[in-house]
Amino acid sequence: MTGLQIPILFFWGVLLTGWLVLPAFFARKSYQQSVSRVPVWAAIAALEITSLYFETAFLLSFVYSLAVCVFFLEILVKSLDRAAVVAGFVTGAILSAAALVCSEVLVALTSLSVSVLLQPYRPNRYFFFASGLAIVPIVTPFAVTIQDATLLPLLIVFLTLVHAADISAGFSGKLGGHRPFPVLSPNKTSAGLLGSFVFVCSLAVLLFSFVDVGFLAAFSVGTTLVLTSVCGDLVGSKIKRVLLLKDFSRALGVHGGFGDRLDSLTMSAPLIAYFLATRSI
Repeated sequence: MTGLQIPILFFWGVLLTGWLVLPAFFARKSYQQSVSRVPVWAAIAALEITSLYFETAFLLSFVYSLAVCVFFLEILVKSLDRAAVVAGFVTGAILSAAALVCSEVLVALTSLSVSVLLQPYRPNRYFFFASGLAIVPIVTPFAVTIQDATLLPLLIVFLTLVHAADISAGFSGKLGGHRPFPVLSPNKTSAGLLGSFVFVCSLAVLLFSFVDVGFLAAFSVGTTLVLTSVCGDLVGSKIKRVLLLKDFSRALGVHGGFGDRLDSLTMSAPLIAYFLATRSI
């Protein structure tokens, strides 16, 4: 486990240092905004590295579960049909609990977020129900790890890769290119998606080598997590577009709300839980 801490510390160290230094050269006008992103990511890094160091998933699980509850409240407050959001949240909780007993349900949970994307751009009851339903499965990989603490190193690797997908897409997206989702997420570019794919797959091969996972499996997981994190981010964007929001809230300053940080996990997390529960990597 000590061997894994070193590359993860190095990853976050380089990333956070780069965030403090590079914008001063390439984005002088937005330097303050770029730097203001560092504290939240530093807190996430510290939480996950501390959990890895002390070999306990309890604090990590508690913080992420609390964040999901805040995400739920951010949607609930803005919703035009709060009963539907609550019903969706409760249904998601029941399905997530069932998934911990029958791991095959985790694969189905991964696709639940798609129901949000398929809804029309109208604030109807089904949309709000689907929105409440989609966010609960974020907690499933943490619940699996609480049951088996030996899975913690794998969980940390998975989380690092999802964070890396989110961050690298933002960095490489500055290079421009085609905008594949002009209405749903106009800031996403082909350069961002390609940069995220290259970076995450490379990082996956590196990090998984420390937990005895082969090249092909690591590359496949990296590719999958890039796709699911992008889809999860689109789910968050769809909810915000329907609610006419730029961010879920201002709780995290320039990051927006808790939902803006968690949305990429809406599709990734159940799949991560499946990998952990079935030891299929």
